[in-house]
Amino acid sequence: MYYINRNDSVIPHVELIREPLQYPRTVCTNSTCVKYVKTREFDVIDYSTVCHDPYYLRNVKHDTINNPAIQSCEIMTLATKQCRKRKCPWNYHMHISYRTKQEVHYEVIKGQVGVDPGRELVKRMKALREEQETLIKISAVLIQFLKTNSITAFNDPFIDYMNYFVNEERLKHSMGANNQYVLNGLEKLKGLYLQKLQSPMNPSKKDISDLLETLYNLLFNGSSIKDQVNSIKNIQVKEIEKNEKLIYAHQQPEKDIIVTKLNALFSNSRN
Repeated sequence: MYYINRNDSVIPHVELIREPLQYPRTVCTNSTCVKYVKTREFDVIDYSTVCHDPYYLRNVKHDTINNPAIQSCEIMTLATKQCRKRKCPWNYHMHISYRTKQEVHYEVIKGQVGVDPGRELVKRMKALREEQETLIKISAVLIQFLKTNSITAFNDPFIDYMNYFVNEERLKHSMGANNQYVLNGLEKLKGLYLQKLQSPMNPSKKDISDLLETLYNLLFNGSSIKDQVNSIKNIQVKEIEKNEKLIYAHQQPEKDIIVTKLNALFSNSRN
């Protein structure tokens, strides 16, 4: 318990909590199949139409719409590739293995003599923007490293992630949300990331390890990133235990080990 004095400032902080599902499921993202939930703190799209639960199709990228692989889901008709439940086209559907809920915490900044709360808030916003830019820069380096070193074809999950949230905000806007500022910010963020990707990069395996540690130690989002990465690792370990057999043929080179780990981190890194 804490006590708030008249000179204290209270700043809301929204945190994403990841809850793994026992089994994957297929949901529909069509505007006719979702609910728009408006709360005091934020607007939320609730993917309330669960079309197939549990979902057993393998090798389908999570949290991505317009993914052709999902046409093989048994909930889709063979002739039209429409969902048997609500007749929506296949490309509105996505595969999820966890649900994400938003929790609001309130940070109390103790008032001090001679300290302007408004100025402190501006400083905090500046620090958050700087952390956001650090996240974008590091993400671009990690993606370039994976593209260069992956044996198989590699699709950029960060762009999929950004497109997912842009589409979600557009959906909210079409349903009455006053979120144009958020939508513009996401579009700007996506543009910044694409710009960073054009910069020449040739990171070493030590650079990658250092960048991951930098992510984990970020002031505002570091612990959350680390928790989500660990959660994804646990999900993938369970999937491997169910679907794959390990064959120990020879020692894997150190660089290949790093590539394998990064591929694992990015393959399901959307929330």
